[in-house]
Amino acid sequence: MSRLARMVRRVNVGLMLMLLASLALAYAVPQLPEPLDESTWPALLQPLAGVIRALGADRVFGTWWFSALLGAVALGSLLALAGQSALAWRRAFGTRTPSGKPLAFSRTAADDVLARARRHGYLVVRRSESAVKAVKHPWGHWGTTLLHAGIVIATVSSWYVLQSTATGVIQLAEGETFAPGQPWGIEEGGALAEPLVLPTPITLLRSEAEYWPDGSLRQVRSTIAFGAEDTKDVATVEVNGSVARGSVRLYQSQRVGSTLLVTVEGPSGEERVRVDSAAPAAPDVPSYEDYPLADGSTLRLKYFSDTERVSMTGVPEVVARMERDGNLLGQETLVSGVGVAVGDYEVTLFEVRAWTQLIVVSTRGMAAVFVGFVVILLGSLLLYVWPPRELFIETDDDTAHVWWRAWRFPDVYSDERERVFGAAREAMTDD
Repeated sequence: MSRLARMVRRVNVGLMLMLLASLALAYAVPQLPEPLDESTWPALLQPLAGVIRALGADRVFGTWWFSALLGAVALGSLLALAGQSALAWRRAFGTRTPSGKPLAFSRTAADDVLARARRHGYLVVRRSESAVKAVKHPWGHWGTTLLHAGIVIATVSSWYVLQSTATGVIQLAEGETFAPGQPWGIEEGGALAEPLVLPTPITLLRSEAEYWPDGSLRQVRSTIAFGAEDTKDVATVEVNGSVARGSVRLYQSQRVGSTLLVTVEGPSGEERVRVDSAAPAAPDVPSYEDYPLADGSTLRLKYFSDTERVSMTGVPEVVARMERDGNLLGQETLVSGVGVAVGDYEVTLFEVRAWTQLIVVSTRGMAAVFVGFVVILLGSLLLYVWPPRELFIETDDDTAHVWWRAWRFPDVYSDERERVFGAAREAMTDD
């Protein structure tokens, strides 16, 4: 049995290391459901995009191998729990004489030792005509059992959370509303997930992006309204600052940009165009978006965040380029509200709005995960704060043999041992 226990411990250590490696992988690689944009990845990861997709490293928590790893951790912890429970039972209620050489006292001195021990918090847990067992903090024997029980609860609950979680991504421009039942931009869910449905409509009132001096994104903050026009509930969501409503929780994505509302009038008539342009990487670096027109031409919009090329939040500049079959038809800078001739077309930029993405998540079972961590914490406290100390007295005629032991940190409790024995050491026999 001891050989099996050692093997289980080694396997569990290996599984825990694999679990930690998986969590580190999920931290290092951008995770779905946010759209993959390899250009925003660290340079080291970009050449590995194909391998990352093949291994599921961009969706670690939704892969079969991560679920299998959680199952293996739970099974290993369950086997360890069974072994630790049996061991704790033997230590707490067993009557086996401790190993090691005992101290020999007269029976009167042994009674004095027991009385001292009881004054120091030792509880008599077993007594017979010839033996007494007293333990201080007997519940400490169950620390390892609770620790493994908490691991099992947390692991099984985490698997359930992963399988029951539904996630959706919506992209909204300021003033735009997403109603319950509309198709999600991106939707993912576990095997036990229910269809993701918003409890109320969501309207993006305002989206603000803050940038560091080097042009990198610092914070994104959105003001959103829940409900119909006459019962709107306004809240603010930001990166690392989610909002819960009903059965769902909303998270702020770091994907932002500008929605360009344009009309294009050409030989075949007028066409209204909406282009969601991603935020440029820097003030002097444009972003590009293409829009195919009904007549086969392509409208390419080049977007700068600032006409002066110094700020990510300045006055934007939009350049329209018209192409057909790879040939340039014309290129001009657009002026808001004014029709500009671009080749045979007249292009009017009539509005620029900020857009952002919101991540909507519906999760079940998180309370059980927290219960598991509480049980782990309780087991750790029993292990390290309340380690049990035992006093075992076995009498034979006029002589008593006394054993004292601390299951953990015996040197720390050596003073307690001396206080328990006290002056009784002077009454030790030569046995």
